[in-house]
Order: sequence, then C-alpha cells, then structure tokens
Amino acid sequence: MHVLPNLADTNLFPPNPQAKVESEKKLSASTKTEEVHKKQLAKCVEVVKRLLVEKSTIEKKEIRRKCMQNRLRLGQFVTQRVGATYQENWQDGYAFQELSKRQENMQQLRESIDRLRKTLSKKKEGTSVRKKPSSLSTSTTGNNSNSNHTWASSGGNSSGSNSNDSFSFLKPDAPAKECVLTQQEHYEKDEILKLRANSYKKEDAALQLEVEKLERERNLHIRELKRISNEDQSRFKDHPVLCDRYLLLMLLGKGGFSEVHKVRVCLRKKKSAVLILTNYPTE
Repeated sequence: MHVLPNLADTNLFPPNPQAKVESEKKLSASTKTEEVHKKQLAKCVEVVKRLLVEKSTIEKKEIRRKCMQNRLRLGQFVTQRVGATYQENWQDGYAFQELSKRQENMQQLRESIDRLRKTLSKKKEGTSVRKKPSSLSTSTTGNNSNSNHTWASSGGNSSGSNSNDSFSFLKPDAPAKECVLTQQEHYEKDEILKLRANSYKKEDAALQLEVEKLERERNLHIRELKRISNEDQSRFKDHPVLCDRYLLLMLLGKGGFSEVHKVRVCLRKKKSAVLILTNYPTE
C-alpha cells in the first residue's frame, strides 16, 4: 500500500528566495504600469471632455447667432404691457411684411384685369349703341327782341356786322363717342388679358409656396427660441458629468417634469440622449 505525500509539507518543496524576489519585482512593475496607464487614460478622458465642451459651446454660439439674425427677418417675441401685467406677443419680421404687400399688389392687379375684361365685353361690336347728338336749340324770342332793339337804335340803318353780333348761338353738345371694337380687335385684347391673368395666377401660386416655406421656418425659429430660453434656465447648462459616465452637452427639449439632454458616453465614442426628471412629484 502506497502512501501519498502531503503537499503541505514544506520539506518536500523547499523555499526558493530568488524566485520569490523575482515575482515580487514583476508584481510591483505591473502595478506601476497599471497606475501609469490609469493616469494616461484619465488625462485622455479629461482632454476629450474639454474638447467636447468647447465644441458644444461653439455650436451653441452659432445657433444663437443664427437666431439673432432670424429675429428681424422672421419675427420675435415682444413684451407688452396689458393692464397691470406684461405679456409676450409675437411680432412678424420684415419678410412677412414684404410678402403681405406683394399679396395686396397681386390682388389689385387681378381685380384690374377683371375690370378690363368687363369693359372689353361692353365694347364688342354689336353690343354698344351710339348716342345721338343733341339738337341745336336757339331762342327765337330773344333773337327777335334783340334784332328789334338793334333796328330801333340804329334808325333802320344797321349794318350786317351789327345784326350778326346781335344773334347768340348755343354750342351744341359733343356726341358721346364709344370705341366699338371689331371681332378681331376684341379677340386680340381678350387673349392679352387672359395671358396676363395666367401669369398673375402663376405668380400668386409661387407667392403662396413662399409663404408656406416662411411659415415653416418661423415655426422652427419659435421652437429654437423656446429651447434656448429653457437652456439658459436649466441647472445642467454648465456641462456636468452624471454618474461619472454621461457628459451633458446640449438641451434638446423640456417638458413639464423632465429635460432631455444630448450626452456623450465617457470612454466610448458614442452619443446618446438622457432624460432627467427635474420636477418629480412627491407625496
């Protein structure tokens, strides 16, 4: 019967002091290397954070600059006093004012085209009637009295010039002239008016598309103004790091109880969004 040796017996494996010293040296070297790597990694993370914060700050400044430029063009909120309170009312910019003027001018042009077509239909040959000139009216009684008076004063020796001066003639009324157009002239002018009306219709459609485009830009501009106002009032506007993992870069939106921020996950090249409850209801 064979008896197995006891592995715990130190006499079987005598200690080797040289191997122990070498293992301790390797352990200390690996520990130092690990600490150096940790320090380098921490420095890299800090540099990346600083660069991300600088980039986010530049983006915010660019967005605010565009909003300031669009305030005059698209409009802005104006604080007005109403009684004992103040209210913020929206005021359109110069782009909408110019479009409204162009729409008014277009409406006037279309109305003028309609009036011209109505008057043209009246001038068509066969539909208009000429007015007869008024008859020449003379007062015979006044002429006879004037002639008798002249004859008596001259003693029957009145000359032809005196007798002509004694008669007064009334100027006849000028006949009302209406321009009657032939079929060819009426057709040509009607076609011209139709072409003008079609061109105005196309311009009106293009103007309507421009109005819709400006309205979409205005809606986006209003949303951006509200987002900037909420970002200025947020307590996370200084780019904090949550849970040593999420670096907050920019506010995306705000609701009644929470905020949504654009974040960068540390130690990863990954962007994400985080929902933060700011006004959580407590009972």
